Amino acid sequence: MNLDRAFRCIFMGSPEFAVPTLLEIAHAFPGSVSAVLTQPDAPRGRGKRVSPTPVAELADQFQIPIYKPTSKFDILPILQRYEPDLVIVVAFGMILPRAVTDNFFCINGHASLLPKYRGAAPIHFALLNGETETGVTLIALNEVMDAGEMLAKEPLPIGPKDNLGTTHDALSHLCAEMTISFINDFLMDTMQSEPQVEDEATYTRKLTKADAQLDLSRPAIDLFNQVRAFAPSPGAFTILPGGVVLKVIEAEVVDDIFVPVTVKPEGKPSMPYRDYLLGHPPIL
Repeated sequence: MNLDRAFRCIFMGSPEFAVPTLLEIAHAFPGSVSAVLTQPDAPRGRGKRVSPTPVAELADQFQIPIYKPTSKFDILPILQRYEPDLVIVVAFGMILPRAVTDNFFCINGHASLLPKYRGAAPIHFALLNGETETGVTLIALNEVMDAGEMLAKEPLPIGPKDNLGTTHDALSHLCAEMTISFINDFLMDTMQSEPQVEDEATYTRKLTKADAQLDLSRPAIDLFNQVRAFAPSPGAFTILPGGVVLKVIEAEVVDDIFVPVTVKPEGKPSMPYRDYLLGHPPIL
């Protein structure tokens, strides 16, 4: 893309997953981020104190103008005000209307190897399903969720010791690296794209608290993957007699038997399961 001025972009993102990408853009292309759009302040953390998103906190450090739209219809006027060359979306938390994707080149970093695991919880479901590989796909956004043409795709192995935390962090940094590489290709007019194969698409849904509850009658490998998919937080859990909640933070499978390794009793810190057993009966 031949510009007669400095490159400028808008960044749209909200949670911690999006922070490395904004940080890398700010470092690699100083002054290029004209504005940041993020979710409104909301109760966050253990204390549920109303706080800005992690992306808003980082944007404030770089003195980037911040917008917190409450409706998708608020987005277009903001973009029209800045006329960016590129809109970069990473875990923004709101589907962009067609009026935006038709009038601005919007790219999205999605935490799966599309077209597999479109939707809200790709990392969780990759772990729940025992995948040994995931990745990041950059797509050109259109009006259909996660269905745009693929601009870049990079795999990431999932090891048996990986969980939601480690996989999330690795993917967030991979997304940042891929975004910087894509911007360079975009500026050099060397970017390429390919369509997704719709017949291969799979979908994820928003998770609920019930998804983290362990059914100890299920196969050991399913329980193991469920623990990984919610570790270290919020944690898979089982409800003991008397309604007491016990979280299982780490587990393993030994001879096809599910074995907790680290647990967190209700109201107490995490501890080795063997220590928990000193004062409590086995959970299975």
